[in-house]
Amino acid sequence: MNILNSVSNITALVLTLIVFSGLFGRNFLFRIAESLLIGISAGYFAAVLLFSVLIPTFESAADDGQPWLVIPILLGFLLFLPRNTNGPWAKISEAVYLPSAFILVISFALNAPLYFSAFLREMVRASIVPMVSYGADGSIRWDLTINAVLSVISVVSVLWFLVARHKIGNRAVYSVGEVGRLFLLAAIGSVFGYALVSRLILFIGRFNVIIQLILQLTS
Repeated sequence: MNILNSVSNITALVLTLIVFSGLFGRNFLFRIAESLLIGISAGYFAAVLLFSVLIPTFESAADDGQPWLVIPILLGFLLFLPRNTNGPWAKISEAVYLPSAFILVISFALNAPLYFSAFLREMVRASIVPMVSYGADGSIRWDLTINAVLSVISVVSVLWFLVARHKIGNRAVYSVGEVGRLFLLAAIGSVFGYALVSRLILFIGRFNVIIQLILQLTS
């Protein structure tokens, strides 16, 4: 077990250093690590889909007398048709778009109402209800009240900016749009800062893993 742990630790250390070498430019070792990641991930998910989706579906279709369950699988196999624009197989090869269109249409039809209900409506509702918040002693919670007011102003001004930003001849329309532009820039900057900090945390955490592995191998 100690030998297996040592081999695993050495492999993790070497692959981590190889991946970090990509910071100085793509090289042969980095491409090997990249190919390993893609190949292992594809093999893992292919095995999971095979044993958790395809085989149980075929078994259900055979045992329960539900052959229609095989139809989605057969449609999925159409994704692997070669795209041939010339020759007699050109029309047949266009069937590769059929499962993609089916997936997009069904996904949109199922997720659009859920997305609108769970995100848009509830987010707007949570931003404005209640507009005025009260504490346990009956006094106004100014922090929550100001937050609700700012939420309403930001939502309205950003929508105003996106819809009517071209009407710069009207001073009032332009001023409200500029307020929405500021809120939009603040939101984009916050998302970018969050993504940058999260990547830095992962980067620092990986360095910590390298140090811990080196200490384990040298001890």
